[in-house]
Amino acid sequence: GRHLGNPLAWLDPPAAGAITPFPRALIAALLIGLTALSLLYGVLSESFVEGDDITHYLYARYAPAHPRYFLDVWGRPLVTCLYAHPAQFNPETARALTSLVAALGAWLAWRTSRSLALSLAPLGLVLTFTTPRFFQLSFSLLTEPLFAVLLTAAILAYMRGHRLISAAIVSLSPLARPEGFFVGILWGLLFLFAP
Repeated sequence: GRHLGNPLAWLDPPAAGAITPFPRALIAALLIGLTALSLLYGVLSESFVEGDDITHYLYARYAPAHPRYFLDVWGRPLVTCLYAHPAQFNPETARALTSLVAALGAWLAWRTSRSLALSLAPLGLVLTFTTPRFFQLSFSLLTEPLFAVLLTAAILAYMRGHRLISAAIVSLSPLARPEGFFVGILWGLLFLFAP
């Protein structure tokens, strides 16, 4: 069979000298600080962000007792599966997981910015996490942060030349958001017409 090499190679940094280096400590401090702020808001929050937020929590909470919820299209199967365990404890635990998912999305935005050789690549992380709506969603149980992670990971994989990995990631996106179907169609067109 064909040797596929390192399946996580698409996460490797670009060639040396391609971008202005920023100290990893700065990136880590930004990511940890913003994640901690999101976690704090999630713990201190006394309510859900909106009605869909509590609905996703309830789907995840009761899915182990009612397995049909794992496949319910409204609950979004990937979201329900991801939150099923933390939702057994309380909403704050599930919100903490969203904070980590949002942090992963911001980190992937930084990696994508680095791949584009942007001189201020850390702004990819900062601007993603501090966008008001994204930050608000970072301590909710809504589907957007997970979808953002999938889409950003797929873009990064594609940019790094790992087309099959990007397609596999995009194929999961309808399980996180309904828009994922359209993203899948666009990805298919990209594969057909892009060099």
